Amino acid sequence: VLAHAEPSSGHRRDHVETSLVQAAGGWRLRGRKAAVEGAALADHLLVTAREADGSLALALVPLDQAGVEARRFTALDGRLLLDVSLEAVVPPDHRIALPDAEAALDAALDRGALLAMAEAVGSMRVLLADTLAYLKTRRQFGQPIGRFQALQHRAVDLTIALEEAEAVVDAACDADGTADFGRAVAVAKVVGCRSARLIAREAVQMHGGIGITEELRVSHHFRSLTAAESRYGDDDTYRARFAALTPSDPAPVKEHRP
Repeated sequence: VLAHAEPSSGHRRDHVETSLVQAAGGWRLRGRKAAVEGAALADHLLVTAREADGSLALALVPLDQAGVEARRFTALDGRLLLDVSLEAVVPPDHRIALPDAEAALDAALDRGALLAMAEAVGSMRVLLADTLAYLKTRRQFGQPIGRFQALQHRAVDLTIALEEAEAVVDAACDADGTADFGRAVAVAKVVGCRSARLIAREAVQMHGGIGITEELRVSHHFRSLTAAESRYGDDDTYRARFAALTPSDPAPVKEHRP
């Protein structure tokens, strides 16, 4: 799995302090990686590092190698993550040469962010379905609370928010492999997380106190959507990324004449 984020990097993709320099017997890798996703179930890490000339490099590192220390912890949404300290020498052939490591890293992180939002859309669907079912069964004043007009209006807002999230995630999937993929992912992240915030909070609020209990899956999906907001970058990160990326030129419109 990819080990890229560092304790001091925040959400900056280009901030890499881990170093990779030539040493006797291979390459000396020194640094720290934070909250490595999927590493608790992995055998190897694909570590990003800076070489002596400042260029980005990748090193393949077995988790059980001497000089690799890992601390496992559980994230808010239940994912297992690793903090990793590296002070190891890797074999010469474990340095992975790429024509453009920066571009490869960008593509990998964009796909990771898109997959995180696709997962979030699934959580939003569950929360909306559970909330609508609860509005039909929970009774107050002798009738289901779903008959109250204020709650009906809020349910419509949640339905629209889910459709917005599905649309931007689908659009980003369609843009994969094109020059506009990065911008499409940024839109999916910003708009999708806006929908996630609304649906998660409204689902808990409309369920009432039961909505935050461990026994109800609403609380688990609420935590998942809360964590999704900062996975691979927060709202500010992707707004800035959208502004920085140059859109591709639209395809010319052919003129049809009778």
